[in-house]
Amino acid sequence: MIRTTLAAAALLAAAQPAFAGEQKCYRRVYDAAHMASQPKQSVTTLEVIFDDEIWNDLVAVVTVVFRGSPNVYGNTLGCYPGQQGDPDGAVRCSVDCDGGTFLAWPSGGDAILLKTDGFIVEGGCGEEGEPRFVRDDTDGPTTFKLYEVDAATCSLQNQ
Repeated sequence: MIRTTLAAAALLAAAQPAFAGEQKCYRRVYDAAHMASQPKQSVTTLEVIFDDEIWNDLVAVVTVVFRGSPNVYGNTLGCYPGQQGDPDGAVRCSVDCDGGTFLAWPSGGDAILLKTDGFIVEGGCGEEGEPRFVRDDTDGPTTFKLYEVDAATCSLQNQ
């Protein structure tokens, strides 16, 4: 039993070194040239704050701005260690009520990659109105590259 518990703790620690411990914030603001070259991309700004002190578990607080909208949308996703076959250090984060998931992992330096088939940032789970999803208008998954920014200045919702 102790051996199993120690193995599980070691796996958990190894699975999320880039995200556990202190609050970390990653952001990407796509410029006009990038957006013009990617007409199917709907996300103009994406920010993810990883924090393990909100619910005593690792969560991802996601905020996003979509093409053609001045509004900032957001959601909080629960995260857990990646699965066998995922990149080293990966975490999977999911929205309650089957609202989608993303996989995030270190990409070298101060960057992470975030891959998703889509996840809800507004609506869903019995809420009124059309849900807003983070995903591109493509047939496959979307991968975003985000860069670490100072956590003290991080939060699109406060701007």
